[in-house]
Amino acid sequence: MDYHAHVYFNDDEHAAALELKAAIALAFPQMQVGRFHVRIGPHTKAMFQIAYTKEDSAALMAYFDQYLPTRSVLIHPLIDDMLAAHTTAASWRGEVLPLNTSMFSA
Repeated sequence: MDYHAHVYFNDDEHAAALELKAAIALAFPQMQVGRFHVRIGPHTKAMFQIAYTKEDSAALMAYFDQYLPTRSVLIHPLIDDMLAAHTTAASWRGEVLPLNTSMFSA
């Protein structure tokens, strides 16, 4: 199973987000590190996304423990049920943030 990690930032942390994004891309070249977004999808705060596999999970979580111990990060599996992926199947590191899940209602 594949996963996404959404690393959140305050609006005034754009430069720090870009630096961290570049550092993660360098540390984990096998992962897909996405663009920085101010608001997109259900995310109510600025963030960038990391796409990774189960095999890379332990290394990425160790990186988060070392470099992002208090940063809000949403981790979810890539499954067909997007609502469940972002809620009941998801986990958080740091502060749990609100999501706009209304977009997943059919």
